[in-house]
Amino acid sequence: MKKLFALLLALCLTLSAAAAMAENTVITVTGTAIVTLPADQATLSLGIRTTEADAGDATAKNAALSATLTEVLKNTFGLADSDIVTDYFYINTVYDYSTEPAKATGYQVNNALRVTVHDVNRVGEVLDVAMKNGATECNSITFSATGSAEACDQALTAAVAEGRRKAELLAGACGGTLGRLVSVTENSGSYSGRSFKSSSANGAAMEMEADTHIVSDGLQFSATVVMVFELQ
Repeated sequence: MKKLFALLLALCLTLSAAAAMAENTVITVTGTAIVTLPADQATLSLGIRTTEADAGDATAKNAALSATLTEVLKNTFGLADSDIVTDYFYINTVYDYSTEPAKATGYQVNNALRVTVHDVNRVGEVLDVAMKNGATECNSITFSATGSAEACDQALTAAVAEGRRKAELLAGACGGTLGRLVSVTENSGSYSGRSFKSSSANGAAMEMEADTHIVSDGLQFSATVVMVFELQ
């Protein structure tokens, strides 16, 4: 009997709460904001590709080119050991598919260095020097910025403010006033940074007729919130 009474009481409370909510008119809005930061750092993935009939020869040649490139970048741009690390390394067998079955003709070593440049104004210069000193391709250039966490917080705060502004505008247009905030939900924030890719080239034979000019247009951090207010 006691269990039945408790169940009926809970049901009555639930129905009362639902009825109270039904009497309240609500406004649902979406607030979005974007914060832009200037890039202050760039990361380049510089590939070194060597092909020889013997796997050991291909590996040794690649290692020599990598060592030369690393030293040149350090000495020219004052980069630290931590600024030049391995991005990837793998060895492929090269086949001649003109025969049946295909015949192995050699080995190709693909090695990439991930180079961090702390002066974004010198990214093009770093690329030019790299391509003249062992690099055979630039896989990507990605810009980043310090203060990214703070920019995300700013975007979220601005998104909430934008949501409230829109809700107040809607409440006034409906002839009422904005009531209490019922709920707020944060959608996933996003980051947008420009990445650049370059097709492969023969770095050893490459002749630069002009300095490469690479400029970032900044990084964008966005946030979106969904807010529900009572309309009075």
